[in-house]
Amino acid sequence: METGFYKKRSLEDSNETTTSDNIKKKIAKILLTHEREYTTVLVSNLPKSVNQGKLRKLFSDCGKIRHADIADSLEKKSRFAKIEFFSYDECLSALTKTNKYVGQNEIKVDYLRDCTLWITNFPPYYDIKYLKQLFHSLNVVVLSIRLPSKKFNSSRRFAYIDVTSTEDAKKCVDELNKKCIDGYDLVVKLSNPLERNKRTDSASLERRELFVRNLDPRYTTEEELRSYFDRFGEIESIHIPSSQQLNNDEGSNKNDNRNRIRNACAFISYKTKEDAQKSLQLNKTEWNGRVISVSLADSKPYLDRQRVKKLMNNHTTHTSKNNRIMSLYPINDKVSKEQIRSFLWDQKCIEQDSDIENIYLVTDYQGCIIEFKDMKKCNETILRLQGTKFYNQMIHCGTIANLRNNKYKNYPSSIKIISPTENQNDQSNRKSNVMINRESQSKSNMSNADFRKIFLGK
Repeated sequence: METGFYKKRSLEDSNETTTSDNIKKKIAKILLTHEREYTTVLVSNLPKSVNQGKLRKLFSDCGKIRHADIADSLEKKSRFAKIEFFSYDECLSALTKTNKYVGQNEIKVDYLRDCTLWITNFPPYYDIKYLKQLFHSLNVVVLSIRLPSKKFNSSRRFAYIDVTSTEDAKKCVDELNKKCIDGYDLVVKLSNPLERNKRTDSASLERRELFVRNLDPRYTTEEELRSYFDRFGEIESIHIPSSQQLNNDEGSNKNDNRNRIRNACAFISYKTKEDAQKSLQLNKTEWNGRVISVSLADSKPYLDRQRVKKLMNNHTTHTSKNNRIMSLYPINDKVSKEQIRSFLWDQKCIEQDSDIENIYLVTDYQGCIIEFKDMKKCNETILRLQGTKFYNQMIHCGTIANLRNNKYKNYPSSIKIISPTENQNDQSNRKSNVMINRESQSKSNMSNADFRKIFLGK
């Protein structure tokens, strides 16, 4: 009989080690941090009339509910619910509800385990709607879709998707993993909290990766670099851009100087931040007849954050550059740059991608900054978007100062992307997550003085 997370061991297997010490430690850590996999139940065969209020009332005596999602069955005759509690004991209490009747329906309550998928490398424009359609094409019920926050890395593109059975989860992996959509090969795996991979950009984010420049290509090999840099500490990895390796390959034409690189570079990751800091003393020193440059590598998310910080702290107005910049708010911190770009295309604000120089997400202020190539296109976009809805939220357009002073800043949950699994009755009439609802009165909020400021920069 199962008593909680572990099975009760019989006398026959009492001497067997069911899990290693490391696994036990990881499980203990997971339980302490309230991991979803061990505090969540799946409720099946709920009546179609069950909504969030009725569901929470039904399980209120089991404990405090952290989050709940409701989804229709494929036949639309009943409903599923995924309920996440704050503790494992509360989850156990919820299991006692199984075989009880709710109306005419006998419900079933089980652990929701091994039913979570991790998916990445889907097209950049994909949002909850597209992901849900992808899984529905396999006749799989989607309980919930969780997207990452773009607060610290605007390029993050993955999702956790909960389905109703391990069989459906395996089916999705078999049929979707490596499936090509618009030139992107999907990566779909079963989520396992005990086997979480370290982020591939962790070295640069943790400031323990070096960027070494002005190297002599003849000596830019992993062996040479390792022997020279390992005096400061243990090296985790060395990456030399493949184009350099190809251009400097021994089989290339030695007389063709056009294809040969004169200055090579490399990325060197140390095990610790302290060792990387110590190696900076090699900056502007001579090696193999070259004065090399050694600095900490900056990832693109880090550079983007520095650029945003500079823009938000710039109080200069009406410069030629500022007149090409507009702000858009409020925007959920899970919206990507590509979704914003698609929105601009849908609203006919841009005619080609080159109309926009950059899009910066400013999650602390629940908005974004859009940098256009010319002032005219920027002003036209402000007028066109004012009074429209983006993900069912009325958006505002303005300057960086408007974004800086907007009332939504630092409100972590003021805006919500509505999941397809939430409020499904209300969403049946929606054609898309991106709703456009022009309201003439919203444009009347802009005075003649506002229009003069936009066009004349006064």
